Amino acid sequence: MQQSYDEKLQTLFVKTEKYLLIYANLKILLTFRV
Repeated sequence: MQQSYDEKLQTLFVKTEKYLLIYANLKILLTFRV
């Protein structure tokens, strides 16, 4: 049970990290465009 929970948490963390990276990249692109 604990193992399954840890895996779900890790997957969620990886997804969140990906979205944060994409968001940061978009912000940088928009900043340099102006």
